[in-house]
Amino acid sequence: MIYHNGIWTFSTFRSASQIPNIGYARNLSATAFLPRRVLAPEDRRWQLSMSEVLNKILYVEDDHDIAMVAKLTLEAIGGFTVLHCYSGQEALDIFPDFDPQLVLVDVMMPQMDGMQTLANLRLIPKAKDIPVIFMTARAQTHEQAAYFDLGALGVVVKPFDPMTLSNYINELWGKWLNGQPSIQR
Repeated sequence: MIYHNGIWTFSTFRSASQIPNIGYARNLSATAFLPRRVLAPEDRRWQLSMSEVLNKILYVEDDHDIAMVAKLTLEAIGGFTVLHCYSGQEALDIFPDFDPQLVLVDVMMPQMDGMQTLANLRLIPKAKDIPVIFMTARAQTHEQAAYFDLGALGVVVKPFDPMTLSNYINELWGKWLNGQPSIQR
C-alpha cells in the first residue's frame, strides 16, 4: 500500500520505474498506470472487515460499449471483480454460481428489462435481499421514484462519469451496510 499526495493506493510497485516494460511516463496510455484501488484515509473501508468490503458485482448491460467502459473502470479504479451479462436472463442463470454482493443493472434492455430482472432476482433465495443499483438514461423524478419503490439501492444516470462510478457505488454500499436510505445521483 502506498500513500502519496493524500491518497492511499494498493499496488505491488513502489514507483513507475519498477513497472516492467512501460517506458517513459509520457508514453503511457490513460489506463496503464491506474491503481487497483484508491482510498482516502477517512474512507469507511478502513473500519470494515473483509466480508463487508464490496468485491463482487454482477453487471447487466446490453450495450457493449457502455458495458466495456463501466466494467473497465469498476475493475481498474474500483478494484472490483465484475461479471458482465448481456441480458437479464443471463444474469439470472449466472447469479447462483457467481454469488455477487451487489447487482448493477441497466433499465432498458430487450426481452427482460431491468425492473423485470430485479423482480425475477428476488425469486432466487440468495438474491432476496441483495442490493441492486439501476443504471439508466430514464432518470426523471417519477421514473427514479419507481425504481426506488421496487427496492433499488440507487440510480446511476447515463451518461455517467467513469472516474466517479466506483466511488458512487462504494458510497451506496456503505449506506446499505449502515441501513441508510437509498440515494440517487
